[in-house]
Amino acid sequence: DAAQITADAAWLPPSAPVATSTLIREGLAWVQDPTARKAAAALEVQPGQRVLDLCAAPGGKTLALAMEMQDSGTLVAVDLPGRIEAVRDAAERLGLTVVRTRVADEGADPCDDEPFDAVLVDVPCSNTGVLARRPEARLGFTDAKLASLVELQTRLLAQAAACVRPGGRLVYSTCSLEFEENEQVIEAFCRSAAGWSVQSSELTLPRWGASLADWTDGGFAARLVRQG
Repeated sequence: DAAQITADAAWLPPSAPVATSTLIREGLAWVQDPTARKAAAALEVQPGQRVLDLCAAPGGKTLALAMEMQDSGTLVAVDLPGRIEAVRDAAERLGLTVVRTRVADEGADPCDDEPFDAVLVDVPCSNTGVLARRPEARLGFTDAKLASLVELQTRLLAQAAACVRPGGRLVYSTCSLEFEENEQVIEAFCRSAAGWSVQSSELTLPRWGASLADWTDGGFAARLVRQG
C-alpha cells in the first residue's frame, strides 16, 4: 500500500520498514502519532522562546517543539536516568541544537533559575488511549494504580506550573481516556492554584478507518494560561 502524504506528515502502511528507513536514519523524519503531535502543537511555541518539556522521553514531542521553534531559543528536555538518553540521541540525529537535556532530580528545580515562556508536561499515565499499541497496559490497571498515577500527575502538573512565567502557558497531556487522569486533575489544579485558567481542553478517542490517516491513538491535552 502507498503512503499518504500531507504537508508535514506521512502515514505509512503496517508493512513499511520504519526502523530501517533512510529518512529516519539520516535524521530527516521521526515517528509520532497525530494525537501526540497535536499535544505538542497546542503549546504554540515560537522561535527564540524558553520552553520546558518536563517529561520528555522518548522525545517525539521534544522534536516537534524544536521544529516549531525553528531550532532557535532554549528547549530544556527533562526525564529520568535511562530515559533522557533517547531524547538526546533523537535530537542529535535530527541535528537540533536548541535541545538541552537534563536528568530529572527530585530535589532539583527544573526552572533553571529562570521561568519559561511555555511548558509541556506529558505525564505518566494508564495508557488507556493507546491499548492498540500497548495491550499489556490493561493487565496492571487497578484502582490502586489509578490513584497512584493521579497523585503523581498532580505533583508533576504543580511542578510544571511553577516553572511558567506570568503570562506564559502550559500544556498538560496524557495518553489516557480516564476522567480521573485528565479533566479531574486539571479541575483540581485550577481550584488550588490561583491565577490559572483553562484556555482549551480536548479528549481524542482512538479511531480507525479505511484510510491510513484515519488511524490515531487516544489522548488528552489541556492548555492553561497563567495570568500576567
